[in-house]
Amino acid sequence: MNEDVSRQVVTPSVSKGPSRFPIVSRSVVIPAAGKGSRMLPITAIVPKEGTFVLTKINGHYRNDFLVNHVLNSCIDCGLLDVVIIAGYQKGSLQDIVCMVGPEETRDAEFVVQNQSFGWGLGKAVEAAEKAVKHYAGDDFVVWLGDNIFDNTDSIKDMIYSVDDYFAKILVLKTDRPSFYGVVKFDSDFNGSHGLITDIFEKPDVNERAPYAVDGFYYGVAGVYVFSKKIFDYLKRVEPGKGGEFQLTDAIKLGIDCGERVCCYVHDGERYDFGTWVDYNTYQARFWSEVYSEPVLLDKLNEDQMNLMLKLKSDF
Repeated sequence: MNEDVSRQVVTPSVSKGPSRFPIVSRSVVIPAAGKGSRMLPITAIVPKEGTFVLTKINGHYRNDFLVNHVLNSCIDCGLLDVVIIAGYQKGSLQDIVCMVGPEETRDAEFVVQNQSFGWGLGKAVEAAEKAVKHYAGDDFVVWLGDNIFDNTDSIKDMIYSVDDYFAKILVLKTDRPSFYGVVKFDSDFNGSHGLITDIFEKPDVNERAPYAVDGFYYGVAGVYVFSKKIFDYLKRVEPGKGGEFQLTDAIKLGIDCGERVCCYVHDGERYDFGTWVDYNTYQARFWSEVYSEPVLLDKLNEDQMNLMLKLKSDF
């Protein structure tokens, strides 16, 4: 293994709860300011992060708010200093977290960021600068508010590795590069983690070839660890793909300026609740277990899409 990507991992003890985690990264920024237009009509009433998701915790099934599932995952990783970037329907989101959210995060700090078109994830993260700099430590975690993972082992490995990277990024193997920011590993990539030389936001068919690895791609999975220097680069980026300020462009600018970025491959499933397809896929998985029979996912997706197309023009 290349010496540059070797790392020492501080293994947290989960048996006694998050207080036993080493203080490496304790603060987390959860961007949740988008309008969730791909999840209409539900998001016309409640924020996307306030939708109910069927989960299985300690062998028991229960419905919970999406944001609470994300918060519980953060707690499981020892991240207790929470900054939530809220905008659209921010009042409902604050009520959910402050009244019924996990006890450890009910004092989460809310930063209001009205996420208008053309701003993007880069501006959402930049809005957290003042709040993040109040917390101790040189780095912090960004965890997208609409992402659920079936396990957090690779995330803990990434967070608690002792190294000196400008950024660490969770990635997953995919054959749909146009849905992700994709990364290009250097020649010493070992299959589980490695330094990257480039990152590109949602490449089209003419842009993706340099990022392919054996016919697949490694897409950004929605969890990052950043040095606080990221805020300097975010202030320097120009609108990019889709006319938005892209977080990937700030990371790329850092790489071009000599910063070291390491990516960790997620070993498991990840669900993006920004789309009905992934929402239904996740729900169907657990409903099938509850009823001990398959849920007709194709029919569920078809019915949901027809409803969305019928009502979308009204919102």
